[in-house]
Amino acid sequence: MAYWDIGPPDAKETLLLTHGEPSWSFLYRRMIDPLLSKGYRVVLFDQVGFGWSDKPSEETDYTYERHVAWNEDLVGVLYICLCYFCCIFICTAIFHSHLI
Repeated sequence: MAYWDIGPPDAKETLLLTHGEPSWSFLYRRMIDPLLSKGYRVVLFDQVGFGWSDKPSEETDYTYERHVAWNEDLVGVLYICLCYFCCIFICTAIFHSHLI
């Protein structure tokens, strides 16, 4: 999974910017600098199968469960969800509600 972690690692708040289908993290190119100037740490990534991330070779890998599993390490930060992947992050948040 391709990702970018930008800004101070000790920032008070971290923002996770995720994208909808069929987009990629390039969607947020104009939002990053204003968020950094406010002191936020910004983490953005391309969902598996999109943008700079690897594309699974097996069609059966394209499921909600697989996307949730790929994103579990990203739990614990603010979610900005759009479109299709909102469901994935809702599932991730439910499975790891103690981290939010």
